[in-house]
Amino acid sequence: MRRPGPGAGRHQGQFIKWEKTEGPFGPLAENIAAYLVDYRNSLEDGSLGFDASGFLERRKVRKKGSKTQEELFAAVEAGDAATVSRLLAADESLLDVRNQYDEPLIIPAMQNKHTDVVRAFLDAGVDANALGPSGSRILGYALSANAAGSVALLLERGAIPLTDGKWAGAPESIIASMLSRANFSDHAPEADYLSMLESLLRAGADPNVPWYGETPLMKAAAFGSMAIVKRLIAAGARVDAVDEKGKTAAAHAKSKRRKEVAEFLAGLAAR
Repeated sequence: MRRPGPGAGRHQGQFIKWEKTEGPFGPLAENIAAYLVDYRNSLEDGSLGFDASGFLERRKVRKKGSKTQEELFAAVEAGDAATVSRLLAADESLLDVRNQYDEPLIIPAMQNKHTDVVRAFLDAGVDANALGPSGSRILGYALSANAAGSVALLLERGAIPLTDGKWAGAPESIIASMLSRANFSDHAPEADYLSMLESLLRAGADPNVPWYGETPLMKAAAFGSMAIVKRLIAAGARVDAVDEKGKTAAAHAKSKRRKEVAEFLAGLAAR
């Protein structure tokens, strides 16, 4: 009989003892039985589960809160804005409640695209420029979640349409930052990006401010969205701008094999 696999016990056909100290779910216990018990317990308590793609992942488990806190968590998860509003009006301290990732609950509301719940938190006093645990403003979390409704709402409530500067402390383009992560899908269709772009432009975001040296038009060109490219140009984006390597938006499109966009931009530059 073949050995079960690399690192198995020395006796063929028997799981005696693992010689490796690391397994796919973390450090291995001294014997495989204890490891499997830990694996089973992790599945039961929720600290190990399957992601949307069917792969196992480690998760942080939220500690149970008070009855009112648990009611708030449930309402946020369900998108029940009326209950969230009622709870926050009755107890202002609930604004300080955090989930297992140390996030204020307006963040998971945005990630689940519960715009009315986001509005309830803002109405209760959450600052539209509040920071998440990463140190970034909550507007960035809404953009990352492609939550177009929450993006528009935060900007209406005074969110600053810039991201904190990485170079010399200068503010940088939140438009280019958004487009650097762009990837059309059923979860985030092109219409969502166009909607978020419109909200940012309406709030005064400059279409020529770079992010890590690249303008929004360069990001849109590499992304390959003709609709976003044309909207940025209509808003005043410069076709002739170059990055630190001397590349224009047309060159960025060409390097990503976005032929239609590259030809369109090259034609504008030639005028």
